[in-house]
Amino acid sequence: MIDNVLRYGSIALNFGVMLLMMIRSLRRIRRDAAALPALYLALAAASLLLSDVYWVAHLLLRHGDRIAAYVANEISESGAFLLFGAALRAAFPEKPKRAGALAAAAAVYAAVCAGLWIGWNGEWLKDIISAVPFGYFIYMILRAQAASNSMSKREWRALGALTALLLCAEIAIFFLPRAAAAALDVFCYALIFAAMGWLLVRSVFALRAGTDARRMLSHAFILEAWSISGMYMCAEPLYYLAELNSTIGFAMILIASERLVRER
Repeated sequence: MIDNVLRYGSIALNFGVMLLMMIRSLRRIRRDAAALPALYLALAAASLLLSDVYWVAHLLLRHGDRIAAYVANEISESGAFLLFGAALRAAFPEKPKRAGALAAAAAVYAAVCAGLWIGWNGEWLKDIISAVPFGYFIYMILRAQAASNSMSKREWRALGALTALLLCAEIAIFFLPRAAAAALDVFCYALIFAAMGWLLVRSVFALRAGTDARRMLSHAFILEAWSISGMYMCAEPLYYLAELNSTIGFAMILIASERLVRER
């Protein structure tokens, strides 16, 4: 019972935020034809809405049975990653000096994540395909950070070190004895949610401090990327906590994107 409340409540909350993002972004486009990032955000929100609709239908009709590899909701999520990347490219059109290094970092991150996903569920084709748009999404976030300097060099290096530590720990779990693996798994969860809380606080302070819209948008997308990564690494019920953080991230993206259009 509690599991169903968490599952459907999480989907309903995410659905509501996505619907709000789509409607407000479309209204913004009608008022300002130059609001290209809002167009991509509206399309991305529509893709995630369709993903939620499909997932609810699956839960109701199949009662939670495992979905076959790479079905409609996962295609919608991949499309949303590409559209969010396009929104970031429109909001941050300048190409950073270290674009090649950023692309390599995004590719390595996506490849390691794909390897972990395969290790967890054994679905090679789906996970490899999904990693490509996910990697593009991460790359565009790295470009946005480089263009906006939303985080200091020290903070950015700290986040990079936390990411590397988390990935190494997740990989190590596959090779350790059960007791050691269980302890390391708890450490990974603590790391995921500690960093998630830190990024959430930073994003909230960026909103309250009147930070310029591009830096706000970069903050929100960094939070979103970490939250989505956390969702993919968490089992229920902690998955729902990561999804809640992701939904908050989407709301912050909406607020930042509206401010960006007003400032332009």
